[in-house]
Amino acid sequence: MRNWFLLAFLAICTLSYGQDIKKSWYGTLDIQGTKLRIVFNVGGEGDQYVTTMDSPDQGARGIATDTTIYTGDSIFIRSNQLRMDYAGDVSAAGNRITGTFTQNGFSFPLDLSDTEIQAPVDELRIQDPREFPYYAEEVLIPNYKDSVALAGTLTMPYTADVKHTVILITGSGPQDRNEEITTINHRPFLVLSDYLTRNGIAVLRYDDRGVAGSSGNYGAATIDDFARDTEAVIDFVKARADIGSSKIGLIGHSEGGMVAPMLADQVDFLVLLGAPGTSTGQLLLSQSSLISKATGVEDTIIEANDLMMRDAYTFMMENPEIPDSTLYSELQKVFINGLNYYPQSARNAIGDSIVFARQQAATLVSPWFRHFINFVPYEYLSKVTKPLLALNGTLDLQVPYNENLRAIELGLQASGNEDFELVALEGLNHLFQTAITGAPSEYKKLNETFNEEAMKTILDWIVAR
Repeated sequence: MRNWFLLAFLAICTLSYGQDIKKSWYGTLDIQGTKLRIVFNVGGEGDQYVTTMDSPDQGARGIATDTTIYTGDSIFIRSNQLRMDYAGDVSAAGNRITGTFTQNGFSFPLDLSDTEIQAPVDELRIQDPREFPYYAEEVLIPNYKDSVALAGTLTMPYTADVKHTVILITGSGPQDRNEEITTINHRPFLVLSDYLTRNGIAVLRYDDRGVAGSSGNYGAATIDDFARDTEAVIDFVKARADIGSSKIGLIGHSEGGMVAPMLADQVDFLVLLGAPGTSTGQLLLSQSSLISKATGVEDTIIEANDLMMRDAYTFMMENPEIPDSTLYSELQKVFINGLNYYPQSARNAIGDSIVFARQQAATLVSPWFRHFINFVPYEYLSKVTKPLLALNGTLDLQVPYNENLRAIELGLQASGNEDFELVALEGLNHLFQTAITGAPSEYKKLNETFNEEAMKTILDWIVAR
């Protein structure tokens, strides 16, 4: 699921008076130990500057910004879409900018220079494949409905008779075909696809629209757009002479596990990994509470946050059609009133209530989130009659296993589905690593990429179909 504290996208523009500001500027954000490279490409005509931003570690490029103000030796930059400000001082030599990046109430030092920062050379993780004893093909898949081209990799065993083909659907946030989290050197879909292909199953994994090799605009997309992308991939597989007649299944992780049931009638089976079954509002509240507890947040703050966010989500669900500007204004009122749930010490620490309300409201008005908060998994699960396997780790704090597996079960029972299996895997987190606490902050500390017993469970279930 998306972690709103970590930045899915960043944008900035830069100016300097009397200096050669029209060039690429490089910097690294450090967010609680997670490092994220960013590049700001400054151009324009005369004293009118235009800047785009790249986030190489997230596969995002060409992100536009809106406002740049230059006052002699300092700059101020704003992105309306991302609700982000940057303020910095330009050095006399014109080769450095020292500044602060602020988004959604969180501020981070961000210094820029005109020297390119190279990507760190990642060591292979223990489970990363080193040899590939199977056929691999780079593919480009057209989504004609949305004029998007999806880049991916198809891997197939060296056998003339492939009985099963699976399509991997990534979780939320901009993801490449490996579902790579670059900041922690983690590639779960690479490991899963390698395991399945070595064991006789063809696998197609692809980059999200607007990410890596795929075209399109990720930032403007909703789950309906992602479903159309997956539908195009299904059509691509069915049209191939080598695997089109095999049994075709979808394996969706996290939000990908919400997409898969939307397309159940077009495939032969589904595998849901850490997939939501409850309402998305309840999911986010449970996620926030569990992660906060795991990181030591006081109970009074957790309770206050739960009440305030419940009010915000309820308002959004009750008013799904109002314009963004109206929603933004009304949510500010919800957040100002919501401060009354907090103890005085917390309100003092928050400071200006108006600034706080604006920052909180800004995080909820994107097209993706407006659609996400009104998405009801039951509406699709209750229509699924194809074979389905759902796996969750018992230490999954992002999609808590007990309530979500139960909700998935209720949906499948309503459909009359008689071929489904729900499995809670002891001690695994949302990424299917063997965990200690399950907290997202722990992901990067674990050597395991994808628990092998979990992969074997998936393999055995598919082969039996």
